[in-house]
Amino acid sequence: MRGVSFAGIYDAVMVAADRFGLARRRRSLAREARGRVIEIGAGTGLQFAYYPRGAEVYAIEPDLAMIERARTRRRDAPASITLVAADARALPFRDGAFETAIVALAFCTIPEPERAAREMRRVLGRTGMARLLEHVRATHRMVAWPQVALTPLWCRVAGGCHLARRTVDVMRRAGFDVTVVESALDGVLVELIARPGRAPAG
Repeated sequence: MRGVSFAGIYDAVMVAADRFGLARRRRSLAREARGRVIEIGAGTGLQFAYYPRGAEVYAIEPDLAMIERARTRRRDAPASITLVAADARALPFRDGAFETAIVALAFCTIPEPERAAREMRRVLGRTGMARLLEHVRATHRMVAWPQVALTPLWCRVAGGCHLARRTVDVMRRAGFDVTVVESALDGVLVELIARPGRAPAG
């Protein structure tokens, strides 16, 4: 859910979702952030409130309208937040620059998600940890089929958001060892821990 014209709608929808339980998952995502942290697809900064006090976070977001909204939330964050206008597919950081990566509902919209996952692996280095909260293709085909069917329309109205990406597979192909911490809604919403493992495929 990205797009300059979509920033306000995105904010309203996600704030409502946070009130109905998503905030608990955001808190779980950030509570183990350690060392230097990179957040991929920071959007309007809804994740900022959940970082531990004193954390050093570099928040990556390509959409300038989203960044403008994130500036307000940065002021109230307990962590030190640096906003960076950048593409997840070409991160402007050296190899192994971060200990933790956080991604909250962003891989659904990133073009070439596997390329972005490889970049995340590169900047994490061999000892880092990524924590992701994503909506993905459902495990049950009766739920997955409508996701696939609706995706072309949904992408047009929701800033490029794909309803049925297989993000776990994307992360594994990019060279991560992935553990599913929690899943909900018939596997549509997943929380993952991913650690750099073998060399990326291909």
